[in-house]
Amino acid sequence: MLSVIIPSRNKPDWQFTQKTVTDLFEMAKGDVEVIVVMDGYQLSVPLKERENLTIIQHDKAKGMRPAINAGVAVAKGEF
Repeated sequence: MLSVIIPSRNKPDWQFTQKTVTDLFEMAKGDVEVIVVMDGYQLSVPLKERENLTIIQHDKAKGMRPAINAGVAVAKGEF
């Protein structure tokens, strides 16, 4: 399994996040999981639920490295 970690900070424009996640699942060859870390914001429209999609929410921005580390901590595959 391949784990894709997407750290996202202060980007409430949900359509780009949703498009990125959708494209990853549609173009993936093989088993993939996507982990989105929302660092310091919340989407106004939630992401479409999927079996291999994990969303981590940080209420306060912690920065890119902590966001990536949070994604790595829950990843089940290679990243």
